[in-house]
Amino acid sequence: MKRLAALVLALSLPSTAFALTGAELMSSKNAYHIGYVFGVVETRIVVRLYDDPSQDRIRECVENAQVNPNTIYDLTVEYLKRNPSFVPKHAIAAIFNTVAEMCPPSN
Repeated sequence: MKRLAALVLALSLPSTAFALTGAELMSSKNAYHIGYVFGVVETRIVVRLYDDPSQDRIRECVENAQVNPNTIYDLTVEYLKRNPSFVPKHAIAAIFNTVAEMCPPSN
């Protein structure tokens, strides 16, 4: 019973990954930060949370680009340098915007 209570408590605590800011992402290029960016990108292209017509286009773009997690991390850091207003905010927005820039809609 104690194990179950500990598990419930651990699962109910807020995730520190969600709280990662652009500044924290830029602080150092390490496996955690690269993995965080890759996880956000994977979520963006795999999980359909709402009817988003751009999701299929972005998924195809990312898959066809054959980019690796290091490349997307580097692109996100460059995005943050060009858009300093995102640095203190949750990094997820900067990552989504980086992928959107990487995969613009075709005209």
